[in-house]
Amino acid sequence: MMRYSTAVVALASFVGAKANGTRVSRVAKSSKSGSAGSMDAGSWWGPAPAPATWGPAPTWAAPAPATWAAPATWAAPAASAEPADAGCRAIWLSGVSEGTFDSSFCTLSGYWTKKFAAKGPLNADNVITVGDEGYDSLIHIGAEFDFTNSKKFNPGKATLAEDGNEGFFNDLTVVGEMNPIGVNAVNFCQCVAVAVHACEPFLAYNGSPAKDTLNFVTEPTAAVSGALNDEYTSVDAHINEALQLDGSNTFRTVDNDKESGAILAIFKSLPSKLDNCASLALSAL
Repeated sequence: MMRYSTAVVALASFVGAKANGTRVSRVAKSSKSGSAGSMDAGSWWGPAPAPATWGPAPTWAAPAPATWAAPATWAAPAASAEPADAGCRAIWLSGVSEGTFDSSFCTLSGYWTKKFAAKGPLNADNVITVGDEGYDSLIHIGAEFDFTNSKKFNPGKATLAEDGNEGFFNDLTVVGEMNPIGVNAVNFCQCVAVAVHACEPFLAYNGSPAKDTLNFVTEPTAAVSGALNDEYTSVDAHINEALQLDGSNTFRTVDNDKESGAILAIFKSLPSKLDNCASLALSAL
C-alpha cells in the first residue's frame, strides 16, 4: 500500500448532484500541513502574470554645444545728410556760420521767438511800438511796394515808393541783432522758401543771382498780389486782436507779456506753409 506524506496536499474532487440533476464539480479544501500555504476557496490558480517588461532604455545625448557666431562686422557710421538749405547757404551765406544766421530766422515763428526774447519782459518801461523798425509784420505780414520806382528791387532807381505796408520782408531786411548780414540774408531766406519749402514767389526768381542785390528779375507791369496774401491778411486780424489783450485802448503797442505771448502762440501755430513762406509775402501795386 503506497503512503503519502502529510506534507503533500491531497485534493479530493467529488461530484454532487443538485436537486435539478445538474452535476457540479466541487473542490475540497486542502489540509494544512507543514509549510504549505492555505488555499482558500475562490483563490485564483491561473499562471502568475508576466512581470512588466521595460521599454528600451532612453539613450542619453549630450547637449549640442552653442554655436559661435562671428561678431557683427563694423561699419563706419553713415555720413550725416547734407542740410536742406546747404545750396542756398553756399550762394548767399558762404563763410557765415549758422550761429550767426540760420534758416529759423526766415520763419515767422523763429523770427518772433528770438525777437521777443531779445526785447525782454515787457512793461511800462519796455514797450514795443508796432511798425517801428523790425516790428512791421505785427501790422501786416505781407509787404506792398510800388515797383516802378523801387531802388530796393532795382539798383539805380532813384526812390523806393512804399505803400505803408512793409511787412515781414522789411523786418528781415533791417540790419541789426536779428540780421547782422544785410540783404544777402534776405536772399538766403527767399532761396530757402523756394528751394526747400516750395513756396511760390510772385515774381520769377533769378537763376543767376548777384550778391548784395535782391534777387528778382523784372518789375511787374500791373498790380500783383503775393501768394497766400488772403491767408496772411487773416492772420493780421488775429494779431491785431492780441495787441489789445491788456484791456486798454493803447493803439498798436505791445506793453505786456500776455500780449507778446498770444502773438507768439499765433505764429507758432501757423501751418508750415504760412510760417515758411513769409519772406516771399510781397505784393506789387
